[in-house]
Amino acid sequence: MSLQIDPATETLIRQAKDALSARDYKRCHALCIEAIKLNPRGGEPYLLLSILTSDHNNIAKALEIIDRGIGFDGARPSYLAQRAKCLTLLNRHDEAAQDAGRALEQDPDDVFTLDALGVIFSRVGEHAKASPLFAKACNSDPENDELQYNLASSLQFSGRFDEAERAYQRAIDLNPKHSRAYYGLTSLKKQSVSGELLDAMQALFNTCKAPDDRLHLGHAIAKTLEDTGEHRAAMGYLIEAKVAKRKALNYNFEQDAALFDAAEALSVDGIAGAAGDDQGPIFVVGMPRTGTTLVDRILSSHSTITSVGELTHFGLLLKQATKTPSPMVLDAQTLSRVERIDIGAVGAGYLQQTERLRGEARRFVDKMPLNFFYAPLILKAIPGARVVCLKRHPLDACVSNFRQLFRTSYSYYNYAYSLEDTARYYARFHALTEMWTKALPASRFACVQYEDIVFNQEETTRRLLDFCGAPFEDACLRFHENDAPVATASSVQVRKPLYSSSIGRWKKYGDDIRPLTDILEKAGLVPDET
Repeated sequence: MSLQIDPATETLIRQAKDALSARDYKRCHALCIEAIKLNPRGGEPYLLLSILTSDHNNIAKALEIIDRGIGFDGARPSYLAQRAKCLTLLNRHDEAAQDAGRALEQDPDDVFTLDALGVIFSRVGEHAKASPLFAKACNSDPENDELQYNLASSLQFSGRFDEAERAYQRAIDLNPKHSRAYYGLTSLKKQSVSGELLDAMQALFNTCKAPDDRLHLGHAIAKTLEDTGEHRAAMGYLIEAKVAKRKALNYNFEQDAALFDAAEALSVDGIAGAAGDDQGPIFVVGMPRTGTTLVDRILSSHSTITSVGELTHFGLLLKQATKTPSPMVLDAQTLSRVERIDIGAVGAGYLQQTERLRGEARRFVDKMPLNFFYAPLILKAIPGARVVCLKRHPLDACVSNFRQLFRTSYSYYNYAYSLEDTARYYARFHALTEMWTKALPASRFACVQYEDIVFNQEETTRRLLDFCGAPFEDACLRFHENDAPVATASSVQVRKPLYSSSIGRWKKYGDDIRPLTDILEKAGLVPDET
């Protein structure tokens, strides 16, 4: 039971909340400490201090603080929501889902908790639970543009595009400078020639300075220009939009080159072929924008296969086992130490941690593109696992990656801020997967060409299912009827039947992509037909 709060403490907490909302962290901290001195066993100051600490990226400490508050004041929904948020940031998704579920059982009604729980359920892949929470939060605070944006994103992932469009537009109406809402709005459908939206975005792009805002607006403008046939103008905006962000990141391709070097040095010895009755997970990997989500939907349309989304579980378990001190989960140092660990224990931990997500399904798909770096390790760790690696025409793959707005907080796709780095990354990816195609058992590692799926759908689908040890089912050809949520950049495309309009798209950009083409040509990766 929570303790009675005296009026003086209540005033301090209210002032601390206002200071936190204004991001006056120093004042918020001082007010919380004063409140704790007046009421040492009150939990709410610890909630605010936990939020403050997580805002400063000290997540482990933030978790420790909120646990102290729960110890004093009980498992209130707002406390559990903050705890779950910390757990998701620490990639402890199963625990986060449990805490979020405990909070939801208490039927919370305050906006902070509803929004936080919506974000948490989105992050752990439970979008069906997220959308109603965002909607309830918006009903309570209809003038909050961030709530509208969160609602719109959740609705988009769930395939409710008309509702998502209205929510994105509402966010823009409330905040005409909401760059992420413009990007979300333009991603939902093909844009028309009429220029009101385009004019507004271009005017905002010309005046805004923040790298992230310019990035979102530049991508939104480029998408609109492409929809109206102005591909070269679109490429100009993309290049300009990425300059400031790349500079702010201080990225150098050598960071990724070291990762590829370490992956190429991984041992492939002792990996057994697949047994006919294996029921292990199917890892769908490859560079983004090469058909990984499409294959995930094809496979998960099968009656015996479910999708668990894009999981970081395998990489996190590997990181924990190697105990490397670097802040990155996937890095050269971690890959260089895998020979010292019990790889079987990593596999067992992965299967245990995915039980909640896969439920009763006999087989499941983990579609984390970057797992291609771990391919031999996955096959060693999980004897029943198979890896499907997607490939695509080099120029289409690179242009699609450059055109894609990846999550700005996710550093593993920093190569996509320049045409040259994108080409370099593709060349290393191609070399690595070619090496593994020759070295790994063909019954457990297979490359699938995106263009083969598009132009020979049934034949390629049959081969894919055969590789996975599953009998052919017609439903896999009707993957677009699969109504499961999609939390990737392909959330709109994979709800449509197969189309070929994206094949050969690179030709529309002419010499504007010459920096990319030159590098691929030198690497011998540009096919003769180009």
